[in-house]
Amino acid sequence: MNTIKRNYIFNLAYQVLILIVPLITAPYLSRVLGADKIGEYSFAQSIVSYFSLVAVLGTSLYGQRTISYERSRGGNIRKTFLEILSLRIVGTFISTLCYFLFIVCNVDNKILYIVAVIELIAVIFDISWFYQGIEKFQTITIYNGISKVIGTCLIFTFVRTKSDLVYYVLFYCGTILLGNILQWLNLKKVLPNYKKEDLNIKVHLLPSFALFVSQLAIQLYTVLDKTMIGLITKSNYENGYYEQSQKLVKMATTIVTAIGAVMASRIAVLYGEGYEKNKYKIKKLLEFSFRLVFCTSIPIAVGIRLVASRFVPLFYGNGYDEVIPMLSRLSIIVPIIGCSNIIGIQLFVPSKRENLLTKSVFVGSCINVILNIFLIKRYAAMGAIIASVIAEFGVTCVQFYFAKDEISLKTTTKLFVRYTFFSVVMYYSGKILSSTLDYSVFSMLIIISVCVIIYATELIVSKDPILTFVFNKET
Repeated sequence: MNTIKRNYIFNLAYQVLILIVPLITAPYLSRVLGADKIGEYSFAQSIVSYFSLVAVLGTSLYGQRTISYERSRGGNIRKTFLEILSLRIVGTFISTLCYFLFIVCNVDNKILYIVAVIELIAVIFDISWFYQGIEKFQTITIYNGISKVIGTCLIFTFVRTKSDLVYYVLFYCGTILLGNILQWLNLKKVLPNYKKEDLNIKVHLLPSFALFVSQLAIQLYTVLDKTMIGLITKSNYENGYYEQSQKLVKMATTIVTAIGAVMASRIAVLYGEGYEKNKYKIKKLLEFSFRLVFCTSIPIAVGIRLVASRFVPLFYGNGYDEVIPMLSRLSIIVPIIGCSNIIGIQLFVPSKRENLLTKSVFVGSCINVILNIFLIKRYAAMGAIIASVIAEFGVTCVQFYFAKDEISLKTTTKLFVRYTFFSVVMYYSGKILSSTLDYSVFSMLIIISVCVIIYATELIVSKDPILTFVFNKET
């Protein structure tokens, strides 16, 4: 458990770093670029994401799982790494060619889309899946941290007006590429003695494609929202509002799901050693994941709802009032995604049952697309928010059904009720305090601090097991 805690901390830092540039720069960019320019890039980035998905070909999750399996069995990790890397190179080359054909024929602001291709090219150099597979999360965190600091400095230095949107895209995508390239500096220490290998890429094609299908379905109800908002509303502003509400919730979700990659690697190792031998350990790890997810996600969700009306004007500035109700409603998604991450990423993928993950996210995709068609037309970006919440809930329900023999619904419900009760007490205490304070930054910090203290006190008084994980050096 000590390894899990250390890797959780590093992976949490890594996942936060992925979003740290847009989060730190958001207050500045929302004022400099405005909702319309942010919405313009949001739409472009959604297009790039489709091609990036094809470039990856499902190898991120597949690569992490396969490396973990090979490691547990003493297999040839180097050969496996080179084969999966070769598959990513081929996928990226084909995807990049298709992307350029697309922008030549379909877009007006070609410079923006040409610069954004950096994010697509970065796929080749991304080997974070390998470090996750060997449970070396600190390497990913350190090098990505360096690149994020550089990118943030460049954005604050060179992005000054609305016309500097291309510079923002250049630095944001360039930061991703730099972080991926830096990861290679440490590779020789964990993957020594490079030599010619007889590589067999074909053996990885079908299993990685199976995960690609599930990732494609996920993309349909996470990124397609932005595309549909742009196509239906014809408004960059609506996409800008949606992007800003998503950005904050993604940050919260990242904190909650950071345990996912750590547990997926550990559970994959246990499956590699034999399920029957490690059945009890796997069950306890999954139960711990639910406890940790509920302990963090529910108070975060109600906390976002509590301070949304204060936070949005202070953080984004004037002109973003539409984000407040979107953020409040979208916050519900945090614990829902936390649950689906446990079942899908920590259970189905390590146990090679990605077909169940694919089925569940396909249901979510269908729900999301159908609801988007009707709700975006009537409620614009808010319609996409409502559709996303319902779709994610549908995914989680289907996954619970598939995993009913392995995950105790009774135990999970008890955990949910426990942390919901703690969070409700915290919420209404904060609400009472909020009614007595003005809308300054200082007042918001007081509310947040008091809520954290109240919640922490509840955990201490109830002697919550999470405290043992956090503070006990032996766990």
